[in-house]
Amino acid sequence: MMLNEKFTRYDLASFVLISTGVIGCCLLANGEVVEYSTQELYDILGSGQSVSLMIIIYCFIAGSYIFYQIIEKKLQAFYNEALDSMMVASSTDDENVSMSARSVNSLTS
Repeated sequence: MMLNEKFTRYDLASFVLISTGVIGCCLLANGEVVEYSTQELYDILGSGQSVSLMIIIYCFIAGSYIFYQIIEKKLQAFYNEALDSMMVASSTDDENVSMSARSVNSLTS
């Protein structure tokens, strides 16, 4: 990166969200230049179609956030469980090694 910053998952999520919006605008653009007055823009913004689109976008973003939180909690629980099982296996291996060392010491003495 330009500032030698670490690229995080939040950077990736914001990049994907912005890129999706830009691509959507490009794909849905009309292609012809239309000049609107302020009143026409208010009317378009207040139309049922615009309001429905805003609600759908809000629900999508909120749903994505909730989905992300759920997945993050499940992954955290999975990694914690895996780490705990590795710690148990490691402590069991340490006990086996120390018992083996004691048995070898008792044989040699």
